[in-house]
Amino acid sequence: MIHTVRDETGCNPQLRKQVETILNEVASLVGEVTRLDMPACAVYRIITPETWLKESTEVLRRALARDIEDLKPGPDAQAAARDSIEKFIGMAELAWPMVAGHTVMTDDGSAETHLVPEALHHTGVMSDSQYLYQVVAHELVHHLQTAAKTFNWATAMPQLRGTANHAVQHLVEGHARWADQLVTHQLLGAPVNYDLTPRSDLYQQRAEHDVIKKTRSGPSPYVVGAQFVTAAIAEFGLDTFNRIWPNPELIPLASELADPGIWHKRVASA
Repeated sequence: MIHTVRDETGCNPQLRKQVETILNEVASLVGEVTRLDMPACAVYRIITPETWLKESTEVLRRALARDIEDLKPGPDAQAAARDSIEKFIGMAELAWPMVAGHTVMTDDGSAETHLVPEALHHTGVMSDSQYLYQVVAHELVHHLQTAAKTFNWATAMPQLRGTANHAVQHLVEGHARWADQLVTHQLLGAPVNYDLTPRSDLYQQRAEHDVIKKTRSGPSPYVVGAQFVTAAIAEFGLDTFNRIWPNPELIPLASELADPGIWHKRVASA
């Protein structure tokens, strides 16, 4: 796999070198652990908060444009989706210091990872190199997931796409968390727990904002998703689990997360 790390801020050459070094160390392990094919190239961009917000917004607007073209929704559905995007923009303006890494799908269907140096400091990732290992490995898993998929599950209209009841975020983040734990354990001697990073005062303040608290209510998709992935792979095997990626119908339903056996009964007949 070729990887490209670009410092688009022009003032973070050391971070660029760190990410390049870590990618060289984790890439083969990520492939071995997940048994997913590496993409031809993995792009990591080091960008400003302003660029992060602009890029994140454009990803949603591209998804909405695809939805309108594919689904031909009525004006009410389009208005509701646009309202959701505007709410996301407001949330993202608050949340960027809390996002250690963000992997998105580009126009050509490939993945790229966005890293904001200020956010890496606010999240505590830069307090210890082990946390940067976890973030880089975690985001690389998303590149492999994207390459393995034969469909695009980014949508502003999950109800019309038929994915509203599917635990998409739990799947992709839980799978990446499951993998990054195995990778960091092999490389560093113990799995790294990102949840233990020392967060900045700004991070803590934003976490208490009503808008952010609403989006983070309930159990973490990372934790619940990783529990599902760990149990499903342990009981049914990695090859069975990896059938998910080319087939969106096999994505677990929210109701199946607590009992992978129910999910397996459904996918076994698919």
